[in-house]
Amino acid sequence: MASRLSISKAWDETRSILARDGKLFATVAAALLILPGIVRDLSTPATAPGQMPPAGAWMIIWLITILIAIVGQIALTRLALASGTAVGEAISHAARRAPTYFVAQLLWVIPFAVGLVLIMPGVQHKSGLASLLFLLGFCVFVYISIRMLLTAAVASQEAVGPVALLQRSWNLTAGNWLRLFGFFLMFVIAAGILAIATLTVVGLLLKATMGELEPFSLGALLVSLATQIVLAAVYVVLMAMVARLYAQAAGGAPSVPSSGT
Repeated sequence: MASRLSISKAWDETRSILARDGKLFATVAAALLILPGIVRDLSTPATAPGQMPPAGAWMIIWLITILIAIVGQIALTRLALASGTAVGEAISHAARRAPTYFVAQLLWVIPFAVGLVLIMPGVQHKSGLASLLFLLGFCVFVYISIRMLLTAAVASQEAVGPVALLQRSWNLTAGNWLRLFGFFLMFVIAAGILAIATLTVVGLLLKATMGELEPFSLGALLVSLATQIVLAAVYVVLMAMVARLYAQAAGGAPSVPSSGT
């Protein structure tokens, strides 16, 4: 029988862990989230709103920084689950588990990406069927996303392969979808409000002191730094929460044997 997850308990544990080991989390976030994020921001060509930059070296940089961020996610969950883990140990462990986690994410995300490419022309031409399929696909995507919420923690703690990793997260979240969805929705709203407010103030202050922010200028660098710090703070709290929710779910569910990595 699926265990009932307590969001409040996970939050209390998260606050306690971050208060105790905040410097460790900050070190991982700075190295694997903030610095790569700044590089990604500064390497992306400026374009008109709503337009993609032309293909170029920035795409390779994006891929590399995404892979680094995956290592960061797993390392953060490791710190939240294994008390006394050193930063170097958490990062090296995360680097070993990152390929499995990355492949697992591709296994369930790619079908949605392919479907989106196929139906978007119809949506843009206001096809009723295409719009209905898009809405249905979006709902299914949200449902599966919540069921996959614990994948980073599973990747960190259990030596399973990509398919078993997805199955494990699916099983651990059984019976808790609405609770997890409510938590994630409230978290995204709160984080979004915080990010918008912070970055708006920073942007206004920089424009008032430096004028218009040009690409690769000091002002652009400071905006990128502020953006990445806020995003990293959000990630740290989210991954710590995910780790503590996993600890609850795994504590009340049988473990899965290793399928190899």
